[in-house]
Amino acid sequence: MLASIGGHIEIFNSLLQNGANPFVQLPANKGCIGLNYLACTALSEHIYKSIGGEIIIPRDGTLVEDMLEMAVKERGVSSHFYKPFMQVIKNKIKEKFQWLQDCFRALNSNFIDTATNILISKALVTEAKQKFQSYIKEDATCENVHQLVQLLQPHYSCLNINLLTIPCTITEPIKEQAEEYNTNLKLFKDTTSLLELAMMTKGMQYPDGVVGCSKLILRLNKPWCSRTIAELNKLETFYLSPILLSVNLIKTHYDASSFHCIYFFPQSSQTESLIEEVFQQSSFLYAIGVFEVMIDDIPIMMEEKNESFTFEAALQELISLPLENGNTALILASEKRDFLSVQFLLSKDPDINIQNNDGWTALMSATANRHHQVVELLLSKDPDMNIQDKNG
Repeated sequence: MLASIGGHIEIFNSLLQNGANPFVQLPANKGCIGLNYLACTALSEHIYKSIGGEIIIPRDGTLVEDMLEMAVKERGVSSHFYKPFMQVIKNKIKEKFQWLQDCFRALNSNFIDTATNILISKALVTEAKQKFQSYIKEDATCENVHQLVQLLQPHYSCLNINLLTIPCTITEPIKEQAEEYNTNLKLFKDTTSLLELAMMTKGMQYPDGVVGCSKLILRLNKPWCSRTIAELNKLETFYLSPILLSVNLIKTHYDASSFHCIYFFPQSSQTESLIEEVFQQSSFLYAIGVFEVMIDDIPIMMEEKNESFTFEAALQELISLPLENGNTALILASEKRDFLSVQFLLSKDPDINIQNNDGWTALMSATANRHHQVVELLLSKDPDMNIQDKNG
């Protein structure tokens, strides 16, 4: 990080080539995480120290190669000098994703082998199918283990293995491996920006549709490019609650004005619940940078993108924005036991005594859900202990 901030291209390059840790995380308030951002910073500082002039500041969604191209055109720098550095950055970002994919392939292979060895009769396959009924349509043909695996595979990936943690005979043998994978996955999500994820998956082929699956497309304002996958997952907890455990992010990409996320999720009666949730949360979604939502190519939410969107302004608005049932972001975060979000929202000094339509405060929600850490955090802000809900 110091090599990046100091613009020491050669040192930064050498560190990466000699096995420097690619899981780089900057302070959360910077809003920029990962190798691409550090590379942009290093390039900017190196050019500034080399030729002077106005410093080039990386923006949301800026690829390091785009920065170099801009510097070549506007500042006359030589691209030849920086090409080896660019190649190392690209390779490291790809290696990071390759590492995750290799871990996933090993886990998936063990899962398939385990299922094949255990589910040796139609009765056992039928019993296993029942364990995954939230993912598989009831009338889906499932006569053998091969068909079962085919039905399950669209619902988990290297970015989401919730399905493989459902307790049953074919997941129990891989439980420890799945837990270890989730630890690695958390590290990956905490240190990978959405822009980097799009770079990692660029050119990969994904099916446009899968039998038994619905497709969800989300468009976000461009500043989301610099946020992490983990932050996207937090957003998902607010508007994907009907299908949260079974939704599977399969593809991301970006254009000049926005960032796109594409998900698969099981076709079920919960689809209607999701549509209703999006309608009810549309003000909240727009405030945090979502301006389009489509399900199976049907527009559910279509707004103009917010050209002036910033996370700082969004957070200030969200603190007091009334949501469904009069909830605030703080009440919802407390209800969902999201300690980090509660901690962050409290740092903005919101009114913690705001009540929703049922008379509940954030403290009441946290207490009802028995999240002691969130309760203690809210108590540290000296809430009014005499407030009563509608039932007294």
